[in-house]
Amino acid sequence: MINRLLLTIFYLLALAGYAIADSLSDADLAASLEDYTKAASIYKSLAEQGNSEAQYKLAIIYRQGVGVTQDINEYIKLCRQSAEHGNSLAQNDLGHAYAEGKLVQKDIKQALHWIEMSALAGQSNAQVTLGWSYMSDYLELPNDYRLAMEWNLKASNQGLGEGAANVGLLHENGWGVPVNYREAANWYIKAINQNASSRQAYFHLARLYDMGNGIEKDLVAAERLYQLIVDSGKNEFSDEANKRLGFIKGWQKLEELKSLDVISYPEKVIPRKGKRSLRDG
Repeated sequence: MINRLLLTIFYLLALAGYAIADSLSDADLAASLEDYTKAASIYKSLAEQGNSEAQYKLAIIYRQGVGVTQDINEYIKLCRQSAEHGNSLAQNDLGHAYAEGKLVQKDIKQALHWIEMSALAGQSNAQVTLGWSYMSDYLELPNDYRLAMEWNLKASNQGLGEGAANVGLLHENGWGVPVNYREAANWYIKAINQNASSRQAYFHLARLYDMGNGIEKDLVAAERLYQLIVDSGKNEFSDEANKRLGFIKGWQKLEELKSLDVISYPEKVIPRKGKRSLRDG
């Protein structure tokens, strides 16, 4: 009798699981067809049942204001609910919200907590953020180039080009490893092949070709890469890429080259050169 009761319970639970899956698929389909009102309605029903994926997707709808009135407070609330239920995408988003302090009051402790949780769950964007934070000021962490390498490699191994680009920077500057321009170039090329969304790898690879650091000087390759950065629109590398392109093509005066070379890192968050890692002793 007990066994039959348990089987009945398991059967009903399975049916409920299938129903949730079907509903989630229905909502995803509605969203893909840009019927956000219908999608939001289904996501909301599932979110109220504690479905973390629905909570996160509904949060994105509230942030974007499609199908519903934009509501950043609701976005944060739902994102937190989803993050607390273990959704790594929500954890990453919530961490960045706390780090940047635009959608919610800045809180570096909370930012680190959620980004680390997301990274440990295998979310590649969080892994590269954590890796970058150990080599920059982003989350106000002490430099730890071993952890920077570890997390950026994890991200790159999942196909995220930004991780490979950061590994290139570590090799180019000798942060935690010996300076190796050839190895840096290989990682920048890998980042480009992994379709890194940032132009970081393009810029630093172009500089290596431009200056002939560790690899054969190749102004044709440097020019091509600088031009790609400029043509991709306004970004954190475009201004300096355009200046360096000017030197190659003769737009800029040669005497300006010395002052230009001082600006090696146009990234918005500057790697902290010269500061020793706590693990360096």
